[in-house]
Amino acid sequence: MVPWGANPGNCWGYITTGGTEGVTKGFELGYNRLRARNHEHILLVYSKASHYCVPKAANFVAGMCNKCSVDVSDTNSMKLGKLDDVLRSAKILGVDAILLCCTLGTTFFGGCDDIEGIRSLLIENGYGPKSFYIHIDAALHGGFWRDDRQTPKYQIGKHFDSISISGHKWYDSESHIEYVEMVDRFISGSRSGASAVLWMARLLQFDWQSELDRCYANRDYLVSELSSLGLHVASQYVNVLLPRPSEEVSKKWQLMCVGDEAQVLLLPHAARHFLAEFVEDVKGDIETNSMSFPTERLIRLAELQKEQ
Repeated sequence: MVPWGANPGNCWGYITTGGTEGVTKGFELGYNRLRARNHEHILLVYSKASHYCVPKAANFVAGMCNKCSVDVSDTNSMKLGKLDDVLRSAKILGVDAILLCCTLGTTFFGGCDDIEGIRSLLIENGYGPKSFYIHIDAALHGGFWRDDRQTPKYQIGKHFDSISISGHKWYDSESHIEYVEMVDRFISGSRSGASAVLWMARLLQFDWQSELDRCYANRDYLVSELSSLGLHVASQYVNVLLPRPSEEVSKKWQLMCVGDEAQVLLLPHAARHFLAEFVEDVKGDIETNSMSFPTERLIRLAELQKEQ
């Protein structure tokens, strides 16, 4: 946590049983802190691209709170204009504190919220630092965020109040989870954590900056190969978005699929020869007309990235 501005004097933390517990604990801390400051009318805000555990955690911790989900852009980041509308309305309705969940790496397509922009909007709408609390759900991208040379280096106590990161992603109410085809019946979600000793060993095992560079090189390779087949493809961070392949190919490669879109996550275990084999499978789907048509969002993203 040192790269996030943390030290033993300004924060504490622990290894949870899963990402859901991390978000739930963040909400509990935020809700109790705002209540301790005598705020009675708290609005809990999160984006519509948040992980499914976020509204679940909100109901666990702050069941009596009003809640609001905010529209997202094509990149799955929270629309600041829509958030501004929510905050203006909240002020008129007498909301005196905001508990807000920001995301660094939405489960689908890796959307990242503009945390500095969000803080500015809170202050502009009359919510000072003592009347809001920001928890970052960095389950997907938190593991490599500090090693990416291009990402904003958010600091605890300055940009956010608490953060949860899922080690298993980067370092290896009933809700249907579309992308893994199961129903979550567990408080802590679909995965559990491991021991602190094992995670420490994993952290020291590799040069994670080099691992991230390799993942980005694989991302660029995959985007180039799929684009050469005539597909609309978009990417951000380690996420590659493409039209949904056939059921056979999707299941073979355990793709994360939502609607007519599919995602490939270029994590450290994704070796180049596997990507080449995947491209050949997609090529076969194209030849048999088994691919879904590109969504309007995917077309916009692909065209935008071509211009950059």
